[in-house]
Amino acid sequence: MSKQSTKTFIADTFHENVRAASYSEIRIAGLIEQCGISRTTFYYHFTGKLDIATWIFRHDMASLLRNALPESKLVFAPLEGCEGLPLYVHNEIGARALDASEFFKALCLCVCNDRSFYHGLVANGNREFLDELYRLYIPLAQADVKFMLGGRNAPDSTKNLLASMMANIAVDLFEYAIAHPDEMLSIVSDEKEAFWNGPCEMVRAIIESRPTRQNYWQPYPMHAI
Repeated sequence: MSKQSTKTFIADTFHENVRAASYSEIRIAGLIEQCGISRTTFYYHFTGKLDIATWIFRHDMASLLRNALPESKLVFAPLEGCEGLPLYVHNEIGARALDASEFFKALCLCVCNDRSFYHGLVANGNREFLDELYRLYIPLAQADVKFMLGGRNAPDSTKNLLASMMANIAVDLFEYAIAHPDEMLSIVSDEKEAFWNGPCEMVRAIIESRPTRQNYWQPYPMHAI
């Protein structure tokens, strides 16, 4: 069996186990025994359960994003073993304006197309994979905020807050799609649905509501809140 075939075999076995039980119930020792491989072989391909789950997610998202947009509009976030896989989008639609709707649609479809697996990842209140999603998307959201600022300065705390809002929306959408797959599929199929780029539009509106001088960022006065 080739190295890539072994990696895929491990991932496929893990995938079926998560669908049948849950992420929290799977033990590495049991997975190694089930696959009929050595610990050395397992750890050559993956560092642990979270690494396998992320590898599967990255491949699922890559397929959906490539179907949605040309390569020039895709973002290839680095991750060992997933270097050639797109994870996000960068679709400029105007000065300091982005359209990330195809990313949010792909994220929803990723969950709905394999709900049993993704539900298994977060079953029993396990947040390990959700925390990993946030970690994956926070630097991409930070890049979006920087683009939407367009060279204007803002306090680091403000930029971090705006990026955190966007990354958390992605995580929240992931969880919502698990809980309400039929509803989310209905929204995805509605071509008139304007929700999908809401996160980018919200952050841009916040940025544009502030003074536009190059090096000036002023919070709202307290009496205006």
